[in-house]
Amino acid sequence: MFFNTVAIAEFIETIDGQHWASLIKPDGKKVLQPGQTIPALYRRAEVEPYREITDYKRWSRGTGMGIPKGMAVVIPMDDYRSAVHHASARWLGKRGHTK
Repeated sequence: MFFNTVAIAEFIETIDGQHWASLIKPDGKKVLQPGQTIPALYRRAEVEPYREITDYKRWSRGTGMGIPKGMAVVIPMDDYRSAVHHASARWLGKRGHTK
C-alpha cells in the first residue's frame, strides 16, 4: 500500500489463499515480536506469527533467511478498510505517534 509515492505496508497472501497478512511495526520500523504486547489498535484483530500464516518457504527458497519472525495482522482479501487502517497505523508509527 502506498501513500503518495511512498510504500507504507506490504500485504502477502496467506497459506489458505483467503487472507492477506502484513507485519505489525508499532514504531514504523521494528517488527512486533511474539510475546510482546499487542498494540491497542490490533487487540480485536486476528494477529498471527508471520512465518506460520504465510508460505515464507516459497519466498525464501526454503531457508527462511530474510523472512521476519514477527507478528502480522491477518485480514480478508476484500477488507480494504482494515488494510487502510493498518497502513495508516504504520504511517503514524513512523512519525512517532504510537500508543
